[in-house]
Amino acid sequence: MLYTDIPDVNNFIGWSLWGSWTACSKSCDSGIQTRSRTCGRGNCEGDTSQSRPCNTRCCNPLKAPLRAFDCTRDPLLCLSCQAKTYISIDHVCRYPSCSSFPAACQYPPRYTLACKPDPSLASIEQRVRNLCQGKTTCNIQMPCGGAWLKSYAVKYSCCCAPVAKVAKQPDVMNIVYKP
Repeated sequence: MLYTDIPDVNNFIGWSLWGSWTACSKSCDSGIQTRSRTCGRGNCEGDTSQSRPCNTRCCNPLKAPLRAFDCTRDPLLCLSCQAKTYISIDHVCRYPSCSSFPAACQYPPRYTLACKPDPSLASIEQRVRNLCQGKTTCNIQMPCGGAWLKSYAVKYSCCCAPVAKVAKQPDVMNIVYKP
């Protein structure tokens, strides 16, 4: 018996399990991975394919200055790249408030402190990525919650190639292809 990724549609009812993700279409500048599933007997609701971005780092990044944000001073986070370049979010980190370290909040900053990825800021990082990735400029209102989340910084690059955009589904970023 030969192994195959394509199930025999006569042997099951409804959707098959999702197949494996394909290799990324690019090594940098944002590629796409896809996976699919097969509808067996009966009616199947939903999509046959899902896609997600991969290798979103720039091939030849133009580093942008770290952008510090203090929601007590301004509710908008403003990121920008030169014409014909596109925002690529690296990560979000905790950063001192502008009131405690004003020089860090100047733009471009005179001083740059360490900005290491912070897993506790994952939802904010995802929001920034969803709203800003692939744009030339981005101005978004940011959350300002509690004493622990009044200031942070966004580390990003400006890419020469646009970053792939995908539609969001509940558990992954997706582009939906319908046969």
